[in-house]
Order: sequence, then structure tokens, then C-alpha cells
Amino acid sequence: MSARIGDVIRQDDFTKLKPLVENLNPIDQEEALLKSCDACSINCVAILLDMGVDKDCIDNLHFTPLMRACIVGSADIVHLLTTWGCEVNAMGGPNSNTPLHLAAMDGK
Repeated sequence: MSARIGDVIRQDDFTKLKPLVENLNPIDQEEALLKSCDACSINCVAILLDMGVDKDCIDNLHFTPLMRACIVGSADIVHLLTTWGCEVNAMGGPNSNTPLHLAAMDGK
């Protein structure tokens, strides 16, 4: 999948971040993906996806990375995640919303 992220990140970003992420356990890798979506850090999201972090992982409220990207209004990360085939109809949060619901509620 490296070809997919080639347009998104520079090779030196990948070279610096990959060793740090490889040393994390899978749960911490998923947390890194969720937080990268919150921070609108497309480079980190792309690297984590390329490393095989679960694109449909969930946080303690059952929000997926796609849901969190929708909440913060990051169209670029939403596009990246959907390109990678994440579940677009997942339901999460206290009201069992989908990513589309969350994007619409926040007006993004």
C-alpha cells in the first residue's frame, strides 16, 4: 500500500514515524490512529494505515477513526479512510450515529 501514501506524505516523514509506531502495542497503535484523526494529521493517519493499524478500530464511545474525522471536519482524512475501505455505515457514540450523521450535525 505504500504507493497509496506516496502522494500524501514525504518519505522522510514515513522514515521518522514508522520506527516509533512499530514499537507500540496494537491498542496504542489504534489510539494513535484515533488521535491523529482528531488532530487532522493526514501524514500520521496515512502511515498508520500503511502499517496495518485497524482502520475500523473503536474508542471507548465506539467512535471509529472515520467518525472522529467527520466530527472535526477533516475532508482529507475522510477521503483517505474511505479510500482504504473503512466501514462507512458503522454506528457509534451514545446515539448510535453513523459518520454521515456526525458530519451533518457538525455542519461539515
